[in-house]
Amino acid sequence: MSHVFDLIKSMTKPEKRHFKTMNPPTKGGRVSKAVQLFDDLNKMKVYDEEKLKKKGFEKSLRRVEQLLLEGLLKSLRRFNTTSSTKIILTELLNNFDILYKKGFYDLAESNIERAISIAQRLDDHAILLKINSQKRLLFRERRGRKYHKEMTGLLEENKRIKEYLNEEQGYLDAYDTLMLRIANKSRIKSKTDIEELLSSIDKSLLDEDRSPYSNLSKLYYRKCNALFNQLLGKSDLAKKYYTDALNWWEDNEDYKKQNFHQYIMSLSNMIQACHSPEYYYDDVPQLFDKIETSKPITTHEKRIRIEAIYLNKSSYLMNTDPLIKGKEFQKAIELAKEIEENIHSYNINEDFYITIYLNNVLLFFLLEDFNECIRWLSKIQPSIIGLKSKAKENLQLCAWRILLICYHELEDEDNFESNLRKARNKQRSFNIGKESFEYKMTNLLKKLNHNTPKRIEILNDINTLLKEVAPKPSGFDVTSFWVDSRLANKTIIQLLRDRNNKKD
Repeated sequence: MSHVFDLIKSMTKPEKRHFKTMNPPTKGGRVSKAVQLFDDLNKMKVYDEEKLKKKGFEKSLRRVEQLLLEGLLKSLRRFNTTSSTKIILTELLNNFDILYKKGFYDLAESNIERAISIAQRLDDHAILLKINSQKRLLFRERRGRKYHKEMTGLLEENKRIKEYLNEEQGYLDAYDTLMLRIANKSRIKSKTDIEELLSSIDKSLLDEDRSPYSNLSKLYYRKCNALFNQLLGKSDLAKKYYTDALNWWEDNEDYKKQNFHQYIMSLSNMIQACHSPEYYYDDVPQLFDKIETSKPITTHEKRIRIEAIYLNKSSYLMNTDPLIKGKEFQKAIELAKEIEENIHSYNINEDFYITIYLNNVLLFFLLEDFNECIRWLSKIQPSIIGLKSKAKENLQLCAWRILLICYHELEDEDNFESNLRKARNKQRSFNIGKESFEYKMTNLLKKLNHNTPKRIEILNDINTLLKEVAPKPSGFDVTSFWVDSRLANKTIIQLLRDRNNKKD
């Protein structure tokens, strides 16, 4: 896949028109190679390098792609100058450098003053630190009557900005450390775990009575405490801090507009946190509303928004606690249909496709609609076949396992045997040994498919294998639910409902 192709597909129509306006044809009507490549890529629905080579780019494709990339970035910078506050700030600081070197100190200072007002509004202390440096450079050059007072004030301001930046960096470090624990699904089970975690961050940043210096630090103070209490299992406190963080976003419209993806991520994190305590499920729909009513500007922001909607809704509706109560089946099915109809309207990356489609596979497996499950598996497999990462390897093995169970349930002997051979070939390509879980599981499924009289005995063997395996493989839960339901002679949903009733 070409990065230039992806960039073009992410551009809006006005952005594309601006690029063409900046690169007009010659008087004879000829266009540059870069513009020709732009036109060819823009017409493509799927990147096709061989097709480009046949159009005259056989020897020059990489060089022309690089020229086109530079031209696109230049055009996008100019086009977005009026809408992106950060680009405006960069332009003002660059203007200062030019004007200062040419000796136009008054004009240089006016650019700096404009930059200060924007940076202060965004609470951007990294930019304010650079501005402080530029102002001191200007005052050293001019040395007016107020030089001593002005320079003293700038030095004090420099010290304060550095304190703010250090605090903000501390919060960012703490946030990423806590997110790692969340991503690894690590639970804090003892005082030793708490002490170990706190030793890796500045624990004073989380103090309840702390008053952070900068406005941005106030946001990260809330986000860090939300994650920390989530890890501790203190759901009420986690919810409080997540809510406080969302309120911060609503009170800082300029920052939300300039950092749209971070805002959407904050909403997604809160939705995921609400999955743990069941009594927070009712809070999730209003968070979906916030994502759906948000106002992305760029194509990239629109993609981030639709990914957040589909992924969070799919995960929420797929969570077994609300699903088994029977309220979410139809919503989940309707969402699967909507995804299938609309997802190709967005330039969404491959990892997202795999994740969202896998949720639909698991949904229809739980519903025991095995034909629909197979259909969604067929959408996933072309994306994951050939990918080499360990995570993708696990997904492929999971896909073959679920596929074999589906064909077994449908009593489709031919497709079971055909896919059994493919599953074995895939295991060999991954160097999966005979002692591995997947190899043993495939053997047991083969026996189950061929040996009806010993069905219960083989299902018990599968159950034993599932209990022994560690770490848990992809798709472990649904495989386990399937085995338990067959042993209990119930549907998967009925089994889960019975378990839920006993828990209540």
